[in-house]
Amino acid sequence: MNTLDNDKPRSQVAPLPATVNTITFPVSWAGTDLGAGILDFTIYVSEDDAPFTPWLSNTAATAANFTGQSGKTYGFYSRARDQVGNVEDDRQIADATTKIIVAQGIPGDLDGDGAVDCGDIAIVKASFGKQQGQPGFDPRADVNSDGIIDVRDLAFVSQRLPVGTSCP
Repeated sequence: MNTLDNDKPRSQVAPLPATVNTITFPVSWAGTDLGAGILDFTIYVSEDDAPFTPWLSNTAATAANFTGQSGKTYGFYSRARDQVGNVEDDRQIADATTKIIVAQGIPGDLDGDGAVDCGDIAIVKASFGKQQGQPGFDPRADVNSDGIIDVRDLAFVSQRLPVGTSCP
């Protein structure tokens, strides 16, 4: 017995809150297929209404954490593929949209997660020695705004780590 599956799968990114207060937030999606069942999803993202680009391609996962930038708005949509290769129609319209609004005010919290931690140290280390305009320069790491990421920036963040914190 052979079963034919000519139906395209359907999927959708779950609703997101209008705003989130961290730069990393969970995004989830689900889908259905009447025939062979869903094989995987490609999840697309748009930043500030720019054209959509693939964020996750051919993933079997149904959730992942997305990291963006404070002040930016992100839209997401999904396209499912079923076990026999049928692919959902491309829509280019967001299923879910959110804006990242991270409260400023924690000196040294470069990644906007609400705490000064090893992630903030890693941001400084990744751009250490870079000057403004050079590839790899991350303006978040230039905490004293002098155009170069150096020991002064690293010291500023390091001094704000919780006592006893050791970063690699």
